[in-house]
This record gives sequence, structure tokens and C-alpha cells, in this order.
Amino acid sequence: MEVLLGAPNRAALDNILDETFTHRHDRDFPAEKFQRIQDTLKISQEQAMNLRRTLTTFIQQCLSLPSFEKEAVQTLFPSGFHPQLQNLLSALVASKLPSWREASLAGVVGLPKYRGVEWSINLKSASNAAPAQGSSVPSAVVRLQLEKPSGRVGSRAQQEEVVFELSPGPLQVMLEGLGKIKDQLQSIAG
Repeated sequence: MEVLLGAPNRAALDNILDETFTHRHDRDFPAEKFQRIQDTLKISQEQAMNLRRTLTTFIQQCLSLPSFEKEAVQTLFPSGFHPQLQNLLSALVASKLPSWREASLAGVVGLPKYRGVEWSINLKSASNAAPAQGSSVPSAVVRLQLEKPSGRVGSRAQQEEVVFELSPGPLQVMLEGLGKIKDQLQSIAG
């Protein structure tokens, strides 16, 4: 990482860190940005590739730190590392960690989240029902609103609506199951 001493200013270091964070999961760094880093630092392609690998690993380690403090970042540097560069990188990274962590967590693919429910009662005509038994069967039409997480960092979650129909029997089974889930959650919560 000591090739970063060739950076002309703090803004150049800031940009290199941001680009590395943004493209840390990409197999190939965008060619024009890679070339810009080489030109800025006046380093070879091999040195730039090594820098990218090292910075990507460093950023991943920083993201797993329990604290956003500059001192926590400094613990990741090897002994004997250039002290001024260590101090500058620690300050820059510590200032970026809160937004980087938020962006990283936002991009974690997970289960859809419940956002709401609407329902209505339908009365269907039962064609196979005997006339003496009545000709309508009640059912509930349920519209469940979900938020599906995006698979890419920085992308917004997608809203989805699932619509399904429940007759009284399956509705009762579902309510009993939800009641058991509620009881288990309450017993765990205390």
C-alpha cells in the first residue's frame, strides 16, 4: 500500500479508496478507472493490480471492525508501515466506514420483508353445491405487500404484492400457525 505515497493529494487517495470500495466485488476493475489510478500514482499495471487486491482486503477487514474509530483502523496496519500514510489512511477510512457499512448491509441479499396486508371477502358461486345448501362460498382475498432486497449494493429494494385466496378451512390452519409463531417469539423475548 505504500505506493499510495505517490498520490498527489488527499482527494486522490479519497477517490482511490471510494473506487476500490465500489468495485470490491467486481471481478475486473473498470479499465478507465484502473488506468486513472496507474496514472495518478505513476505505477505499473502489476503494482496497480497488487494495490487493488491489498486495498480490497484492507477495506473488507475495516468493514468487520466493531468500531468506526481511527484507532481501530490503525490496528490493521503491519508494524513498520509508513506512519504518515498510516495516519492519513486511518483517518480517511474511519470517516468512510459508517456509510460503507450501511451500503454493504443494504446490499446483503436476504429474505423479503413484510410491509403490509390488505384483504377483502369474496362470495363465490359454488356450481357443484346443491341448491338447498346455498349457492355461495365465502373466501378471503389477501394482498400481502413485501419488500424484496436487491442483489446489488446501492440498488433499491423492490416492492412486490402477493395475492392469494383463502377459504375458511385453510385460513383457520394459517391463523393457528401464526398463533404458534407469535407464542414462540413472545417466549423467547421474555
